[in-house]
Amino acid sequence: MSSLFNELCSVPLFASLFSGGVVLGLSSLIIVIGTDKPGTASGTFILALAEIGNVSTICKFGQIVTDLNEKFREEVQNLAWYHFSAKFKASMLIVQEYNRQELQVTGAFQFKANMESFSRILNTAYSYFSLLLAFENN
Repeated sequence: MSSLFNELCSVPLFASLFSGGVVLGLSSLIIVIGTDKPGTASGTFILALAEIGNVSTICKFGQIVTDLNEKFREEVQNLAWYHFSAKFKASMLIVQEYNRQELQVTGAFQFKANMESFSRILNTAYSYFSLLLAFENN
């Protein structure tokens, strides 16, 4: 099930997060450089806030999935399953084996949706902003 979810969402997830970094960088540049039209500035600011919300929601969802899987894995490992019936023991061994892999929401190019990725996206957006600002000042 998790592999099907990752396959269906991998490219849109990556595209959304990548474009979020680009939009944040460009929006920051427009906000800092300024514009004669207040509507453009306020629209750009609202776009930047919406993009931060979009990226943070995706990354937070991925982090929650990873954290819940980790908690589930710990609970399964700490369960005294050896006191139960043979059928339950066999089922728990299968569950333990399946949970050895970490469950993560990933995009194309193995891009993981978590809060570390959110931090990297914001750093990338700042890098885009700095680069564009340097070009603008020259």
